[in-house]
Amino acid sequence: MHLLHSKSNYRLVNFAAPIENEVPLYARSAVDSNPLYYRMARNDPHIVHCVLEANGLQPSDKSWSLLWSNNSFKMYMYKELNEYQRVNHFPGSYEMTRKDRLCENVVQRQQKYGKALFDVIPDTYTLPDEFADFYEHFQELKKTGKPNMWILKPKSLSRGRGIHLIADPSDVPIEESCIISRYIHNPLLINGLKFDIRLYVVLTSIDPLLIYVYNEGLTRFCTEKYDMLSKDNRYSHLTNYSINKKNKKFIANKSADSDNIGQKWSVTALNTYLQDNGVDVQQLWTRIYDLVIRTFIACEPPLCASYKKFVEHKRNCFELFGFDILLDESLKPWLMEVNLSPSLACETPLDFQIKSNLIADLFTLIGIRQMDKKNGLRSRAASKKRVMKSVPDEEFKTSSVYKKIGQLSRKNRDTLMDSLEEFERRRNFIRIYPAKGTDSYDSLLEVTREHQKTLYKLLYGNELLYSEKETMQSNPEAVSYTHLRAHETSLHLVCRLLLEKKKKKTQKKQNKKKKKYKKKK
Repeated sequence: MHLLHSKSNYRLVNFAAPIENEVPLYARSAVDSNPLYYRMARNDPHIVHCVLEANGLQPSDKSWSLLWSNNSFKMYMYKELNEYQRVNHFPGSYEMTRKDRLCENVVQRQQKYGKALFDVIPDTYTLPDEFADFYEHFQELKKTGKPNMWILKPKSLSRGRGIHLIADPSDVPIEESCIISRYIHNPLLINGLKFDIRLYVVLTSIDPLLIYVYNEGLTRFCTEKYDMLSKDNRYSHLTNYSINKKNKKFIANKSADSDNIGQKWSVTALNTYLQDNGVDVQQLWTRIYDLVIRTFIACEPPLCASYKKFVEHKRNCFELFGFDILLDESLKPWLMEVNLSPSLACETPLDFQIKSNLIADLFTLIGIRQMDKKNGLRSRAASKKRVMKSVPDEEFKTSSVYKKIGQLSRKNRDTLMDSLEEFERRRNFIRIYPAKGTDSYDSLLEVTREHQKTLYKLLYGNELLYSEKETMQSNPEAVSYTHLRAHETSLHLVCRLLLEKKKKKTQKKQNKKKKKYKKKK
């Protein structure tokens, strides 16, 4: 474990992934004199324990900095959190992870803005309430002769439990609470097998909305050839790993280096295969990122309402989602579901390689801080100081950038600093929102949040320091690195200057308190 040092005692842990079968218990580090603690519920992922303990964190029910649970938390728990504590769920995240709630949120946006702008999920109905609508749709398709297979899923179960393919409305259990979706009859196949993509998506803030996608994931294959005539063959239609590993035809991954063999590939291996077969991979991932952003926008209003109602400190929460995405023959991505606490089981070497690095990068991204127990929480100004090598000159102090940020409210300045620092810690995560050009989604937001608008303007506004405009327009990912370098010499510097202005005032107040304390003695 390494520490990202600052002048305050709010040190950030820089996590490293453990080595398989060589995970030390409570690895010794520079923070042994003031250890960090974590708390986890029972039966939670072993890989999370491994990453935390390999980096010097210790389990404890008291004074913990990180709380991890596979299940959602009770709402009252959020109000009891201290500023330095982090928990791995947002209140109300079921708005995305429950199949019925996800469907309702997306359909509401389709009705308001048109289906084309939120065409991220197949046609879906909630049963039994919308059975009549489903039946009418079924009959319309039947008359036109279009493919008319549907898939029935329980509202909140995972791992393929309770899923059935439906070809006749009489097979639908009318009294059962579930959803029914139109089956994607023309999936993209590799070697005759259907597959889906498990994408790891992290939400670090709701206001402003900050979305990251991990640059590696899993591709999961069925174990039998795709055949629409055998609708009862689960090994042909369901890509769930927990189902297919029970089939005799299942081929397990035995080496992390062989990431394109068997029923589980890496996303990198999938990209290589598609590119070798003439697919424009960059355009494909642009579509996938667009799907992720629109899904969050569809669910943002209830998420934001719960967040503002229950969360006291804006950086308390983060969440790792598992997006299951299916590609059809035209390379259109479809969202199958969003998983709360996606499986972190490491049954293969490939699992361990991807998921251990994912968790290490996740904990570095969110910023788990070393708390100063003696002095407690430092002031907001102290926690924002950073060691800077360069010294600002008078010309910079009169620049438009400096003046503009100086006019911001304290909250907006803090939001900017948090976002910049988080972006620096992103490692193998790609921030897809906000990113250059994502202001085009503003018209789809229920409410334009002040922090969101201000953050985008400061990060990507035309008046800020961007010299490589051609690079920014042609390569969005290169933009991220370009604007990061610009911030290191401008935005960070501006915030530091503004903090230094307050330093003298803060020091005077502290001196006065010391004098009063000495007089009392």
